Amino acid sequence: MQERMKRTKEEYEAYKVDIDTAREDRKQKMERGKWLLREKAALLTDQWKLRFIHIRKGEDARGGLTIALHQSPGSRFIRLSIATCSQKDVYSKLMGRYISALRFDENRTIDLPLPKDTKKVDGKIYRMFQDFLL
Repeated sequence: MQERMKRTKEEYEAYKVDIDTAREDRKQKMERGKWLLREKAALLTDQWKLRFIHIRKGEDARGGLTIALHQSPGSRFIRLSIATCSQKDVYSKLMGRYISALRFDENRTIDLPLPKDTKKVDGKIYRMFQDFLL
């Protein structure tokens, strides 16, 4: 009877090691995926000289909005692309940056005329979308 108990403990330890190894593999894959997203977003950001605004609806991490901005020198318009996150999902700035930069690259954008006071454009856009969300 004790032999059988030892075997089960040994099997359990082997099983535990397998589970820990699988968890580490999954963590490494997730980290590689995040790294790849960061790199792609960085390339698109550098290509278009984008700035980003992140807005969350509430205090928790559910739902949100990321806006990618680009203003051409001498232009009277500012170009935006938007990535939204459902209220059911956890908001991720990394995913928001990647999706909005990708949409910008695909020319899925909105052109807004610039106000006369162009120094505070980011803040005005932030307040406009924050008021829209709330």
